[in-house]
Amino acid sequence: MIRNLTFFLLTHFSVGLIVTGLVIPPGEIDRRYFRVLTLLAAGLTILALASLPFGAFQSQSLLSQADGAQFFQQWSYAAFSVFVGCLILWNFINSRYHRLVMGLSCFFGAAGVMAFAIGSMDVIPVLLSNMVLTALNGVSAMVVMGSVLGAMITGHWYLTRPDLSLNPILNSSKLFLYSVFLRVMVVVAGLVVYWNVEGRITPSLLVTGFGFEAIIFWTRVVVGLLIPLIFAFMTWSSAKMASTQSATGILYATIILVLVGEVFARFLSVLTGIAL
Repeated sequence: MIRNLTFFLLTHFSVGLIVTGLVIPPGEIDRRYFRVLTLLAAGLTILALASLPFGAFQSQSLLSQADGAQFFQQWSYAAFSVFVGCLILWNFINSRYHRLVMGLSCFFGAAGVMAFAIGSMDVIPVLLSNMVLTALNGVSAMVVMGSVLGAMITGHWYLTRPDLSLNPILNSSKLFLYSVFLRVMVVVAGLVVYWNVEGRITPSLLVTGFGFEAIIFWTRVVVGLLIPLIFAFMTWSSAKMASTQSATGILYATIILVLVGEVFARFLSVLTGIAL
């Protein structure tokens, strides 16, 4: 469980961080900013891969869907390895290929996130719609985690470069705001789809019950979704008023809330057997 959680946190922060880099035009901020993003994301992902949450890499499982969860688990290893390769490559290319390589990084990173989400389920969903919802749950977690980290790093850039235009902090704060909305919608969709599904603990019990699991669920909702949504609006408003230090300060607190919320979400997924 610890290795799986470590892998989840490091990879999702990393891929979401590169999504932030993709929405900021390279002409709006210096190249060192993107170098920090790519090297930080690559380093975190390498640490994640070293944790081997699914055991040693087995290339033969990449070709056989009959292996079930192991098929997706091994593909997550492969996709994240290519993701790291693209990030390292970025640091040696001409700036004209910036968007191409960053886009490829996001593509393989997102593929790894979706494969990890499906491969981490106790039972692989039979219905395509359920599998899509599971993958979307992973992607929404990735974007909200990485965008809050990316927005915080962007805000820090104004401490040494106060002459920067407001576009980078506006773009990154809007991405975070939209990502929280997406995360909320995906969680609600998961509750609706799996409301009375047979399992150890149903979403209906989490929402209407009074046990330990219900407390964890509502803590996850308030701390990991509702308060970050409010803080995301505050960050965006501060950025629009050119108050970059205030925006960065809000993001300091928000990243802790998002981290706690997503850790609780993983705990709930283990309890219920479904992605929440």
